[in-house]
Amino acid sequence: MNSSSRGELDTFGSARYKLQQAELALACLRQVPAEIAVEMRRARSLTNPDLRLDTFFFSCLGLA
Repeated sequence: MNSSSRGELDTFGSARYKLQQAELALACLRQVPAEIAVEMRRARSLTNPDLRLDTFFFSCLGLA
């Protein structure tokens, strides 16, 4: 196998790994019902957001 083929395999492997991370983060987000997320948002001001919800949300976006 030449180096360009190996590089492509590494790239595909990395992409698959990132997709698996995104799927795991999405699964975690889906465990929190929408109603609870709304309540968490309602109970906090925009200047004091819920760190857990924001972390999962932006992690999922970043992984995607």
